[in-house]
Amino acid sequence: DKMDELVAFMVQHHTALGPHIVNEHSGVLRQARQYELEDYQMVMNPELRYVPLSNVLNWLTFWHKVRSYSSAVGTYPYVETADAAVMEESRRGLRNAMEFLRRFNKAGGLILAGTDSGGSANVPGASLHKEIEQFVDAGLTPMQALVTATRLPAEFFHVDDKVGTIRPGRFADVLILDANPLSDIHNTTKIRTVIKGGEVLDGRYHRDYHSDFAEVEEPPISSSAPVPVVAAVGSKGPVVHGTAFDLVVTGRDFHSTSLVSVNGKPVPTSFVSDSELRARVPGDRIPAAGNATITVFTPWPGGGTSSKALTVN
Repeated sequence: DKMDELVAFMVQHHTALGPHIVNEHSGVLRQARQYELEDYQMVMNPELRYVPLSNVLNWLTFWHKVRSYSSAVGTYPYVETADAAVMEESRRGLRNAMEFLRRFNKAGGLILAGTDSGGSANVPGASLHKEIEQFVDAGLTPMQALVTATRLPAEFFHVDDKVGTIRPGRFADVLILDANPLSDIHNTTKIRTVIKGGEVLDGRYHRDYHSDFAEVEEPPISSSAPVPVVAAVGSKGPVVHGTAFDLVVTGRDFHSTSLVSVNGKPVPTSFVSDSELRARVPGDRIPAAGNATITVFTPWPGGGTSSKALTVN
């Protein structure tokens, strides 16, 4: 209810807005799964193997998160573990952010495209295309969205005499596309040629590339799954050697990627919540006599094998 007042104040004081929609609201974007697939297809390119695995896993993990600053739910709950109230709060936050962006643009506010990639799991470069697409979803025209990443940042940083637009005497930095972004903003990803300083660049990835900066060995804490803890194990129905049965594992810090293992071998696992997993155990996995050890394993980044392995008869 204070949006219009704040928008007017910001416009009056020439305040720029960097919404970071694709960062702050990734898990509840309508294109979240599409974006995740696009990122996956890119980072799985064998020519990109020089990118540290920790970075790749962080980027792919990012789409399973929502963001909330509410003291009631904390920050970064996983989409798979968030309850209905948290998800609705996150969706409401996205709706409010998009509405604020729409009103700010309508009032003539200065909008700058950015994704905060250095402090999140957004894939650098690729995430900017997604952010611009969100601007169009919020009500900007494709042209208005495009200039948030070209002319407007150049003007804001007082370098518009060098970059931001194509004119004689300016840096010859040009992106040539195979399709018109004014008819479909997603066409910004259909890149044909990149020219920098008047030279055509090789836009391909090269697996023998070695960066001059140190590789990141450990993922940020915010993108790491905790080590799962098993509290109890039960079965739905009798456990008989040679007959498949369903196993119920309860505890805490379970994740959508967690796997239940029986005697060290994983079995098909279904995620119920961060405190419950269901597993289908093949009949030949349980010995005819003796005990079976049940553990839960969550893959890296973070994760690990449950510290307490329960043995059941």
